This record gives sequence, structure tokens and C-alpha cells, in this order.
Amino acid sequence: MNCFNHNDRSAVGICKACHKGICIECATDVGGGLACKNECEREVKKLNSMIELNIDKGSKILNLNSPVSGVIFYLAAGLVFLYWGIEESINFSIALGSLLIAYGIYWSFRAYIVSTKSKKDDSAS
Repeated sequence: MNCFNHNDRSAVGICKACHKGICIECATDVGGGLACKNECEREVKKLNSMIELNIDKGSKILNLNSPVSGVIFYLAAGLVFLYWGIEESINFSIALGSLLIAYGIYWSFRAYIVSTKSKKDDSAS
């Protein structure tokens, strides 16, 4: 691919804002992406700040690193598959639902043990 502005030069990347191929002379790295020099820098910086804001908000709303999120997911998915399998007489769905429920129960006990252990460690300090 060649540069949008300089057809005789190879592009080194694509502008994050306008998606045009840009050469080394036309490109500037704004951290988190390339931008057309003096044209799209401000727009790419805005995009990067919006992405960061959404990542921060998303992690606060849905803490996917929390063991509780995993437990809830496995138990809910297991119940859905189990119910569907029983209603439609599908052995695979029943087995999958049972497996997901068992996995959810396993992770709930594991999360309980880890939280109990960390409380004991905190009180011992």
C-alpha cells in the first residue's frame, strides 16, 4: 500500500482517524495509534481518551476480574443449558449444563477459600 499523499512512497501505517495509508513523513505517533501529521492528531487523541474512559467505566461497572462474575456466569449458563436440555430431551445440553453448574460451584468454593485465607492473612498482619 502506498501513502495517500505521496503515491511513490510506501505506507508505514494507517491513520487511526481517517484510515488512510500514510508514509513516515506524513505519520506521527500520538501514543495508541498513528495519525496524519497536522491533520488528524487531535482527532486520534480524542479517540484514545474516549477508549481509555470506556475501559475505566467498563471495569468499574462489570468487574470481570472478580471471581463472583465467573461464578454467576457459569451457574447461569449451566442452568440455561440444563433447562433447555430437559425441555427438549437433549442429552448433550443436559451434560453441558451439569458441567457448567459443577464448574460454577467449584469456583464459588475456591473464591470462598481465597477470600477466607486473605482475611486471615490481613488479621495476622
